[in-house]
Amino acid sequence: MPELIHIVLVKLKPAVRSDESAFSTFVTKCNELGTYPSLQPLLTEFKWAEPVYADRTKGFNWALYSRFRHREDYEKYRDDEGHRTFVKEVMSPALDEIMAYDLEV
Repeated sequence: MPELIHIVLVKLKPAVRSDESAFSTFVTKCNELGTYPSLQPLLTEFKWAEPVYADRTKGFNWALYSRFRHREDYEKYRDDEGHRTFVKEVMSPALDEIMAYDLEV
């Protein structure tokens, strides 16, 4: 059964990115997502990061790379109430645009 890689690219609102305190709080909350007890067993890798080469990102300035043992684990993660709350309360208010890309390897 192939593993699943889940990539999320985000264009943060300028107010979030330019305010050091707001961005720091946002980063902390993003990293906490990977420590949720309901999600941790599903993840084999979980990393948020800024781009290395910002001139090639078409404005996307924050990204998630996550890896799952198989599609079923990803679907549990996607449908998890903690994840859904994070998207609604942390991600959505902070972003201008989002793109997700999932692939099996």
